[in-house]
Amino acid sequence: MTQLKILNWNVNQRSGLGKQIPDVVVNELKHLDADVVCLTEYKNHFEFCEQLKSLGYSLFMYPEYIERFQNEVLIAIKTKFVTLPKLTTFPKEDMFPDFLHLQIDFEGAPLHIIGARIKIATIDNSLSYNRKLPLLVKDAKERLLQIEYITEYVRKLNGKILLMGDFNNFHYFEHQKTDSWEHDKEFLQNYYSYPLVVEKMNEVNLAT
Repeated sequence: MTQLKILNWNVNQRSGLGKQIPDVVVNELKHLDADVVCLTEYKNHFEFCEQLKSLGYSLFMYPEYIERFQNEVLIAIKTKFVTLPKLTTFPKEDMFPDFLHLQIDFEGAPLHIIGARIKIATIDNSLSYNRKLPLLVKDAKERLLQIEYITEYVRKLNGKILLMGDFNNFHYFEHQKTDSWEHDKEFLQNYYSYPLVVEKMNEVNLAT
């Protein structure tokens, strides 16, 4: 079976170049020569997309008309692997994550390539801690709910699944688990954390 080289990158658009995507992004993609690439939080740029195509990639984007949006998801896959492509997205509503599902036929079987970005709330940092904390907890719970939308969707798929993206989880240390913060419920990790994401992914047999 062919082994695919995978790359996931949160571009984040904080280069100081405004809407321009830094040359280092294209240069690194060219150097790494991955078969499948997922980019999140990038601002659409025609020249950048054309450069990716010149490297042999076919591009699939969410939203489709990305010049009108921010925080997009882009899946780039070497054109030679694109057979019978089928795209699925989630509704463009705040409760759902940015989500792009590309299904292809890979060596006679379905391969599901999913790019996702967990949305985060905009919270006024000038608020007092007591006023801000309930909003932060609500945001953390909503992030986990977005993960659950993804896992419930994945549960219905047949075939190999590749899930990539920006899951916007809070800071954690490698030794910490889902109950590591339970002594203090003000820790947002009680409501959304990498260990919780892993737990949800394991429920649908997705390796991490």
